[in-house]
Amino acid sequence: MRRSLLFVVAAALLAGLGTLSSDPASASAAGSKVLVLDHGRVSVRHDPFLQPADPIQPTAADAQAARDASAVGSAPVLQHGQAMLAASRLTVSKALKGMLDRRSIDQEHYDKYLQDYKDARASMRKLTGTRRSELTAVVGNLEALAASGKLTSTRAPLAFLTVRRNNSWWNDGRILGYGERVEFGSSIIQWQAYPGQGIQLQWLGTFGKANALWSGGKRYNEKLKTLLGEITPLATARAGGIAWEYQFRFDGGSPPWASAMAQGTAIQAYARAATRLDDKSYYKVAKAALGIYRTAPPTGVRLKTSAGAHYLMYSFTTGQRILNGFVQSLNGLHDYAEASGDKTAASLFKDGERQARAETKETDTGAWSLYELGGSESDLSYHTLLRDFLVGLCDRLKTDKERGETLFSAPSSSTYCTTGERFTAYLKEPPRITVRALPGAKVGASPQVRIGLSKVSTVTLTVLRGATTAATKTVTLSRGNHTVSWGPNASKPGTVGLSVRAVDLAGNAGTKTGSQTVKKK
Repeated sequence: MRRSLLFVVAAALLAGLGTLSSDPASASAAGSKVLVLDHGRVSVRHDPFLQPADPIQPTAADAQAARDASAVGSAPVLQHGQAMLAASRLTVSKALKGMLDRRSIDQEHYDKYLQDYKDARASMRKLTGTRRSELTAVVGNLEALAASGKLTSTRAPLAFLTVRRNNSWWNDGRILGYGERVEFGSSIIQWQAYPGQGIQLQWLGTFGKANALWSGGKRYNEKLKTLLGEITPLATARAGGIAWEYQFRFDGGSPPWASAMAQGTAIQAYARAATRLDDKSYYKVAKAALGIYRTAPPTGVRLKTSAGAHYLMYSFTTGQRILNGFVQSLNGLHDYAEASGDKTAASLFKDGERQARAETKETDTGAWSLYELGGSESDLSYHTLLRDFLVGLCDRLKTDKERGETLFSAPSSSTYCTTGERFTAYLKEPPRITVRALPGAKVGASPQVRIGLSKVSTVTLTVLRGATTAATKTVTLSRGNHTVSWGPNASKPGTVGLSVRAVDLAGNAGTKTGSQTVKKK
């Protein structure tokens, strides 16, 4: 299940991006540390605009698939059959030569990219252990792109920059844990460690950083301009426009893939920069980024529905509807359409908003939120994050109504406002509990108790014989009814007291008591 593969994210990750009033720079004022590799030396720098770790955590299978894709051809890295397959496919060198022949890249770039690749391959031969494994996975992803015919001239800048950065790090940097952030020299692009797949450009965090710089005020204009200047050339031609793609494997999804959430945050950042920096060329970049919202997966993220459209968190899967990413993409489309007057963006917003209205209701359990439609409940960070995004959409629509805005046809904000209020209330409400002793409890067997919960909680069942604790059991349970056995096996007959204490993810506690009769064999 993909939900279990997503790393816990603090609500501050994008809370400032989803609302009109909050300040990302303030939300992450404490900042975080970033490791900076410059001229072969690593230093630690505090960055007040650095965003928390990306929610995406690849699996071990993803990492192994990336390493297996590497066409090194040597026994320690590839099995014989894999090496033969690699020899028959389109290689990185051939892909680059094709670009050069078609004049989609010039000789200077051809030479530079080829050297990056050769340098990384040379490092793979001398590195050992984790360093070699991480670099091998990154090179494997590059070679898989080439073998699939997807290593194009517009993907090459990011692909080879990723190889170059990883080659530098795994030669001169230290071993990294999941979520550690890295920068290189004077560049302020945010990279992140994904153990098993090296260091990857962290798009969500990078555009979050751009939004934080925007919120920081005019004194950060030059930094914002510099950051967007680094990012813009790394966009890839996709869906009739551009996209900021992920070029690593995740949950069976092969690169390159796109995310509605990351793209929406990008559009938002460019729209804000156009106004702050008085540079309308940023609007052109944002407009080019609309393509994936018009296009069906796997190229785009538009999933057609009876109400309009759902915009997917991951372009490689249509079976997962994650509301927090969907709503954030709408916030981004709204902000760009409002700032630029772009009717296409406004239409895409309206298509998604009609669907989001229905999904917002379906995601409300009456005591907590669902992470995805038909799926499990959100963890605390995702519940708060979704609440913040819904409040952001609520505020936008209320403001549109007050201004008499016609671009969006001023849809009602009530669903988002009401749900945001309910989700806030859920953060303070204890779980509702029911307890029922199941019949058939006998000496020598482990009696069973039926426990009902209104929301996911950590539950402690205590069995009492008078004032003495006969048994205790602690488990984490989702909402709904669960059968819990208490043990060890009942040793004597009689009536015991049952006490259930449930603590939800926000720390609210509820209790319920009951009793159970244990009979002789």
